[in-house]
Amino acid sequence: MYQRILLFLVLGFITTPTLHSQNDSVLISSNTLIKEGLFLTHNDFRYNKAVLKSEIISNVSRDQLFFLAKVMDNDSVTFKKEASIFKLSTSKVWGFYQNNTLYINFENRFYRVPVFGAICYFPAIIETYYNTGGFYDPFINGGMGMGMGMGNTVPTREVRDFLMDFNTGKIMPYSAEMVEELLQKNKTLYDEFMKLKRRQRREQASRYIRKFNEQQAIYFFKE
Repeated sequence: MYQRILLFLVLGFITTPTLHSQNDSVLISSNTLIKEGLFLTHNDFRYNKAVLKSEIISNVSRDQLFFLAKVMDNDSVTFKKEASIFKLSTSKVWGFYQNNTLYINFENRFYRVPVFGAICYFPAIIETYYNTGGFYDPFINGGMGMGMGMGNTVPTREVRDFLMDFNTGKIMPYSAEMVEELLQKNKTLYDEFMKLKRRQRREQASRYIRKFNEQQAIYFFKE
């Protein structure tokens, strides 16, 4: 849809925030509590400290459904805070929130986060390189017919899955091993997961992410 904003539809994941309370934080009991706007850093996100739509200076109409996505499709964004005007490269923005959905900056592209919870999940396009392989050349190695030519390195793009720890903002490749590491915060689920055979862990990793998110509340910090 947009050059910098990539949207993916993902099936099989559902998250449901639960109700708890902490003195130094505010429970995210509903996505509607998250402010619509830009979050310059992960820390700003944890404090729900956004650059609001009303503070963004742009020719794009704020009434548009994907206003923030269109703004972030540019090389820079301009906004006003406390009577001061700032201009920032969009590549420096951690993420943004619009239409009850989080988008995060990963390798200078913004990706929709379809699974939002204590463990977040999102697919992203990664550029990789592969070698086409060597080839036989009889003129290499002094014409003795014993040489191999160098293959070509060809760039390609592929979709890969990633996880993000809500509390730290750390992004990691999706794997059963990473899920295992994140589940350690819930001993019951971790022990249950580790009793599975290795193949079963790979197959059921997404189910345990869902179970973890259903049991693990997430909070904003109070300012």
